[in-house]
Amino acid sequence: MTPPLPTPGRASRPTLPGRGSKRQPASVALAIALATTGVLPVFLTGALAVQLEAHLHVGTTAIGGGVAAFFGASALSSIWSGRLAERVGPFKVMVVAVVVAVVTLLGIGLAVTSLPGLLGFLFAGGLSNGAMQPAVNLLLTRAVEDRRQGLAFGIKQAAIPTSTLLSGLAVPGLAVTEGWHAGYLAAAGFAAVVGVVLWFGGRRLMPMPAPTGGSIPEIDGDRAQATGREAGRPGVQDRGGFDPRPLLPLAAAMACAVAASNAMGSFVVPGAVHDGITPSLAGLLSAAGSVVGLSVRVGFGWRADRSGLRGRRAADAHLKTVATLIAVGAFGYGALALGKVALLVPAVLVAYGGGWGYNGLFNFAVVRAYPETPARATGVTQVGTYVGGMVGPLAFGILAEHLGFDAGWAMCTALAVIAVAAFAVSRRRLRAAAVPYVQAGGQLLESGPPAPSRGSG
Repeated sequence: MTPPLPTPGRASRPTLPGRGSKRQPASVALAIALATTGVLPVFLTGALAVQLEAHLHVGTTAIGGGVAAFFGASALSSIWSGRLAERVGPFKVMVVAVVVAVVTLLGIGLAVTSLPGLLGFLFAGGLSNGAMQPAVNLLLTRAVEDRRQGLAFGIKQAAIPTSTLLSGLAVPGLAVTEGWHAGYLAAAGFAAVVGVVLWFGGRRLMPMPAPTGGSIPEIDGDRAQATGREAGRPGVQDRGGFDPRPLLPLAAAMACAVAASNAMGSFVVPGAVHDGITPSLAGLLSAAGSVVGLSVRVGFGWRADRSGLRGRRAADAHLKTVATLIAVGAFGYGALALGKVALLVPAVLVAYGGGWGYNGLFNFAVVRAYPETPARATGVTQVGTYVGGMVGPLAFGILAEHLGFDAGWAMCTALAVIAVAAFAVSRRRLRAAAVPYVQAGGQLLESGPPAPSRGSG
């Protein structure tokens, strides 16, 4: 007797151990602390660029090169870390990543006296970050129940504006009074505390994968996936059948968007100082922008949960919102390119809100499209994120040093516009790649499985 098929549009997922428990808030809190630790070295470097340039006797291009080294290393480690996290579990990957992050921050704070040393430690920190992010994504998909994952990913991706918030506050709070070394040492202390919490309490927050080896079937109007073992019929796709090709256009679109947003995060403080405000005020402005970006990420994650959409329909809708936010950010970059002090505050707030408000929703969309392999899928798209993070700040630094900051902001505007167009193409590719449902007997259904007829059995 063939088992009844789930109704289209509804996810059919077993509840993983740990989901729906009171540990979910603790898992989300740990996720944001870990993700913040991963990106803290690079955004602290951007916030302290003025002090680093003076101490190391380098220019803006050198700081951009350090940021590029960090994100280039992140791209390298992200390629394999998603599969590794799914194989050995997120806990082991995150422990190693935190240790490397602490060593990176301590090394910069205690040992760096020249540019090569800074570049070397930032490269090591990038390897840590690239391994950290897919593992944290896997933790959230396993530990947080389905209907709350949008909010969870929004909170987790608030790690980047949280990092820039802490970095911005470090300028008036430590760097101006105690020196830039103190900022890195304080960050190392934060990362060490996160590592201690992970080691002694994190393992209890790591749910076991699904009994079938971690594959969570989801059947909806766009996509139906299940193994023949689980559903008693020929399987459509399983863990071994992961196909990253539909994700490559998304990775390219993210590369353009992140090239703009990471350049902004790295150079908004020195750019504001160039426009005529003090380093302390520039740091506070960066912190205020970070609060806006954080709020947008969390707010749109909460909104995504209330949409009621699942599978690739949800992915398509969320990616449309991502493109809209990037377009809003383009207006902020454009205003910064005008170089008017009167526009500085609103331009920074708009650029942070739109240009940095989309990341959590983007990762949530990828997880919705690939629920069975979230770490591997986000590992692929993170490569685009890191390539953009590598190229954008480096190009901005070169332009700012030779043509001025206005040219750098104009570049960010152009990249954001290209990203919006690229997302439109990527959404079409993802819709076209939706896996059709194969009914028992080999019949191909374009719109998903039919609802079971009454009285059948």
